[in-house]
Formats: sequence, C-alpha cells, structure tokens
Amino acid sequence: MSENAYSIQVDPALAREAQVVLRRLGMDVSSAVSIFLRDMVRNNGEPFRARNPEPCAGEIPNDETLAAFAELDNGGGDWFDGSTEEYIAKLLEDEAC
Repeated sequence: MSENAYSIQVDPALAREAQVVLRRLGMDVSSAVSIFLRDMVRNNGEPFRARNPEPCAGEIPNDETLAAFAELDNGGGDWFDGSTEEYIAKLLEDEAC
C-alpha cells in the first residue's frame, strides 16, 4: 500500500505535549493521525474520544467537587427545570451588576 505524505502546521508547544502523551500510549504522531482519519471515515465524520489510561490529576474530582456531590446527595443544591439555554441566561442574569 502506498502512503501519502502530508505537511501540517501545529503549534510547537502542542506538538511537544502531544508527543509525550503519544509516547506513553506507544504511538507516534503519524499513527495517531491515521487512527483519527480512519475513525472519522468509519463514523462518517463524527469525532471520537481517545483517553490516556493514566488519568491526569486535573480530571480527578477535587475536594470542592466532591463536596458539591455530597451536597446534592443530601438534598442540597438548586433545581432548575428548563433548557440549557434558559439556565445559561439565568446564570448570566444573576451575574449582571
């Protein structure tokens, strides 16, 4: 099978960070791009979500998030019965000076 070569422009910092993650996954950039393109074709353009098997510290719920979960589990928090758009409009309204 012959292959096409592509030249793409990527922010250098993003490229370095991506290479670190890909190295942990045992892949290179070319393999990652091929996987992305195959998945895009297979799913008719719908994106996929690739995850590193080692969770990042920022993805693990912190103490504030865990406290919010506990508050909801104990019947606290506010209930909103409407659309997402309506809720965002309410939040923006509440922030207005």
